[in-house]
Amino acid sequence: MYEWILAGLIVFVASMSQAAIGFGFAVVATPFLLLVFNSRDVIQMSIMLSFLIAVILTPKIKDEINDDMLKRLIIGSLLGIPVGLFFFAYVSLSVLKLTVSIVILALTFFLISRWYTAKGDSFAVGEEPAPFSSSFKKWLQEPEQRNEILVGLCAGTLTTSVGMPGVPLALYFAMNNTPKGTVRSTTLAFFIFVYILSMVIQALTVKISWPVVIASSYLIPAAIAGVYLGHILFDKIDQKMFQIITNGILVITGFYMLLKSF
Repeated sequence: MYEWILAGLIVFVASMSQAAIGFGFAVVATPFLLLVFNSRDVIQMSIMLSFLIAVILTPKIKDEINDDMLKRLIIGSLLGIPVGLFFFAYVSLSVLKLTVSIVILALTFFLISRWYTAKGDSFAVGEEPAPFSSSFKKWLQEPEQRNEILVGLCAGTLTTSVGMPGVPLALYFAMNNTPKGTVRSTTLAFFIFVYILSMVIQALTVKISWPVVIASSYLIPAAIAGVYLGHILFDKIDQKMFQIITNGILVITGFYMLLKSF
């Protein structure tokens, strides 16, 4: 009983983060649920609950989705998902956690350094991505568009390997100081696609057991409660606070996963 209460609190906080800033469920929930259950099944539980949250929130905020960016992220994820599945099936969980933690910390500290050494105290919102083109070749010729495909690839890889697609998205959006509304809506829309594809592929390959599905269902009430509170908090967070919270979550999670990988 104690472990389920703790798991419920973890899911509640993670869901609140997801609803408030657009990412954070898997980043917060997966490492701490691993502490509670100590099983690779946690990754699949995190994917299922994250998918539920995205489905609940996206219809309410769909008008803020950057469709062009979303398409490029999806294309990148199609390349990364098979790579992540390989790691999930054949690489030990400790190695996965160590690798992800190092990447998170390295990129986050680079981002923080870049953020605080920028001229002045401006938090001006970055420009919107260039208009979407149907030509894949043209995408690759544009740095911003190419970067979004690369971010999608990393997110797809982290989805099927450790259930944490939000990390590369959070780092990319923070680096470009993307408007918080665009971050939340585009990220959640991307999650719906990448989680559906990941669950289908995992069900067909490494399998998803019924105990995992049942355990996830037990945590749904905590997830819904967190979403409700996080949705309220979203309007109270300005762009500067948004970046501070994002960086804080990434640093805490990176250090936690680093310690738990040994």
